[in-house]
Formats: sequence, structure tokens, C-alpha cells
Amino acid sequence: MIRRSTWHVLLVCLAALSSFSCATATVPAALPPEDAELLSTVRIPARVGVEQYEPAVYSERLISSLRSTELFEYVGPLNQTDNPDLIASVRRPIYGTASVVPILTILTLGVIPTWVSEEWGESFTLRSAGAQGSEVNVEFTYSGPSTLGWAALLLAPLPQHALGRPYDKPRFRRAFAAAIARKEPQIRRLLSNRPTASNPPSHRTAGAAGEGQDR
Repeated sequence: MIRRSTWHVLLVCLAALSSFSCATATVPAALPPEDAELLSTVRIPARVGVEQYEPAVYSERLISSLRSTELFEYVGPLNQTDNPDLIASVRRPIYGTASVVPILTILTLGVIPTWVSEEWGESFTLRSAGAQGSEVNVEFTYSGPSTLGWAALLLAPLPQHALGRPYDKPRFRRAFAAAIARKEPQIRRLLSNRPTASNPPSHRTAGAAGEGQDR
């Protein structure tokens, strides 16, 4: 038979775990009308292969974020992409994780919240897959308060807060897509430098060699 003290320890552990699942992050503000109008008109006819970054979680997240914009014909890992038009590379990893230990939140089982400022977003480059030359830098980042503890449940319904990380939230996807759409002229210039069928590149990209069908 389990002693009462053991049950108390189990209940404390469960409460602590529950409090840490209650965390909100800041999401971007709603798009201004001019960005919303731009986003409704931009589509980029390109297949994008994303180079693997180490640790791979950042390139995998970039793939997911680029796909969510619905701006490109195809987005996937470079080594699984046949005939990519553009190559995307993580420029710098954005952690989105504060280096603060929420002591009071732990000791009070989430009753006293912890607020920290965190950076979110994507920082990457695009370059032509078949030609040497310039690249386009896309830097979409913002910072805002994150809340850990039961107070997060009260903040979650507010427009600029969301439970968990913001990457899969509609406001993040639209703001990220708008940041890319504003670079459309430069990206199309990259595409104009890609080789044609009558003038193929002298070598294939390392990731594309030997690959079959896209996933």
C-alpha cells in the first residue's frame, strides 16, 4: 500500500509538470493592410531545397515554416528535392528559449508566474541552385514576453499571446510570409539566373545527385 507521503510527492510532481505545460509566447501583430494585400498577390514559381543545418532541428523547422507560407511550388530537404530552383540555408539559429530558471514558479507550483523576453522567427538565405552569385537574406525576427505558470492560461486568449511556441500560429505564418513577399523582386532575380534546359549547369547540387522521386 502506498503511503500518504508518497501520494503527496506524486501530486506535487504532477502539479509541477502541469504548470510547466502552461506557457505562452508572443505572436506577431496582425498584418497592416498593405502587407495583407501584398501577400494575397505574391506566389513564387520555385522549388526550394533546404540545406541541413546542425543541429538539424533548425533546418527542419525552416522547412515547416516555408511550407506554411504557401508561397513556393515545393519546399523540402535539399537531398530529397529533384531539380531545385533555390537553395535555402539557415543563417543563424533562433532559439526562442530563455536562459532563466523559474525558481519562484517551481516553488509555488506555477502560482507565481515567470516573465521573460524571448526572440522568435527565422533567419535564412536563398540562392540560385544552378548559378554562382548573390543571395537574398531574409531576417524575420521579433522579441516579446513569454509567461510560465498558471497565469499563461489567462493570457492565452489574448490576440498577441499563444500557448506553446508561436511557429504554427496563423499570425506567425502570415507575418513570416509577408517578410518573404517583400523580397519577391530580389528572389525573382535569383530565378532569372538559373540555367535553362539548353544551358544546364556543369554539375548538380550535392544533395540532388542520385535522388529519385520527391517525398
